Amino acid sequence: MPTGTARPIWRIAIALGLLALALVCAWMGWQAHQKRVSATGLTALTVQPDRSVWLSINKELWHLDAQGRAQTRLTAPEAELPAAPRRLAALDNQVLYALVPGVPDLAVLDASTGRLQRRVALQWPTDMPGSSVATTADLAVAQDGRIALAQTGTSSVLVFDAQGRLLIRSGPKTLSQPTSLWWDDGELWVADTGQHQLLRLSGNTLAVKQTVQLSAKVATRQTVRAIHHPRAGIDVQAPVATLIRLEPDSPIGLVTYEWPDGMEIGQDIGPKGQPRDLAWIGETLLVLENLELRLLRFDVDRHGLGDFGDMTVQHWLEQAFKTRERLRREQWAWAGGAVLSMLLMLGLAGTLLRRQAAPQEDDANERALRWLDENPAWQAVQMDQESVRDTIELRGRDGDLWLILSNRRLVAFNVDGQHTLPRGAWHRTDVVEVALTPAGKAAGRWPLGKRQPACQLSIRLNDGTVLQGGTQSQETAERMAAVLRLGMPPAAPQAPAQAPTPA
Repeated sequence: MPTGTARPIWRIAIALGLLALALVCAWMGWQAHQKRVSATGLTALTVQPDRSVWLSINKELWHLDAQGRAQTRLTAPEAELPAAPRRLAALDNQVLYALVPGVPDLAVLDASTGRLQRRVALQWPTDMPGSSVATTADLAVAQDGRIALAQTGTSSVLVFDAQGRLLIRSGPKTLSQPTSLWWDDGELWVADTGQHQLLRLSGNTLAVKQTVQLSAKVATRQTVRAIHHPRAGIDVQAPVATLIRLEPDSPIGLVTYEWPDGMEIGQDIGPKGQPRDLAWIGETLLVLENLELRLLRFDVDRHGLGDFGDMTVQHWLEQAFKTRERLRREQWAWAGGAVLSMLLMLGLAGTLLRRQAAPQEDDANERALRWLDENPAWQAVQMDQESVRDTIELRGRDGDLWLILSNRRLVAFNVDGQHTLPRGAWHRTDVVEVALTPAGKAAGRWPLGKRQPACQLSIRLNDGTVLQGGTQSQETAERMAAVLRLGMPPAAPQAPAQAPTPA
């Protein structure tokens, strides 16, 4: 039987609180994600003639001497850069060139302090606006100050002078997707990942002078970085270049050595290594590995050496790694909190929707339920082991009724204002007819100012008594009528009509 409880406002408040909590968790998760994305890790590396190293990590620039000891550490804003450089190139021990995402000019930094000295305004071709620097993949600076840029968006290599004036541009069908380049005795090597080739170009005309076809066994890998090998051109058996080759749409990749005949040998950096950049310090290869934030070292024969960097540098790297992992955990924790809060809110909302009919029924039948709780009239006539199945109030033109259907009887009270007087009690099998009439089809009119009932319930008993009236709670009336009909005796079968006796 429905109970006379009020609408659960506290449930609605909890559901709204869970929704607010889900939104807060989602927002905090997004903030952690943004911080994690901005913490790009190790991105760029270059070696100066004195064998000191500049590298870009997250939003900072670090300068290490040839022994890996920390010399300088500054943020991109302190260097007057809007973001951490994507590529670095050293010309000498005085200046450092930086390719910064979203900036059409080249930044020239002081090689000792890392701070901005000046900018080189590049004179882009008319069909290539300055904003196309967004697809510039690499830069290389020659000893005479010429600046070469690899442009993946336009499949071009461009050479500028030291003041940024355009000198030459590669032919329209020479390259497919250049991603990396380096100067070699006045000539320019280009890694073209679109054609899986290394091309040696003339430094004056950019005409192709040599082609190295990369191994077809790993043709799906993307060559994202290439540098010269320190023994190239000295030892005929030496590789021509050292490359970073990534799996398709993945940061995971390999460091490989490429020979002029296309032979390729990989350098072991771990099965899930994420190489970002590399450079030779004499005959020692330095690799930026971004999965564990390590500065890996290998000798010219591919043997692993200890990580580059002194204790201070290793501590900095460990801090950066822990920060990135903390942001990753925070992101997933907030996302999990948002999902859990949303599921709890949806579950509670579903409960509210399922319970919605019951509170509406209770509200419509509120006085009958309140009488059941407060009026001693029922307790006065209640029998042993008798329990209430349903209760309802019926309002009629001749007076109001309060009916109680128990597990044994149907009990009726006359209602006069707030007073209830016993009308009678009948066994459930005494019910001979139950009629339930929609309000629109009920006969008669209701007095002006009184709310029309939802339906009309009429119960006829075997002693001729008729209990009837209108009720606002159609659900209760339908349920009571169904229970009473179950207790009615079956209708007596009618005798078949007899044919008339022939005369």
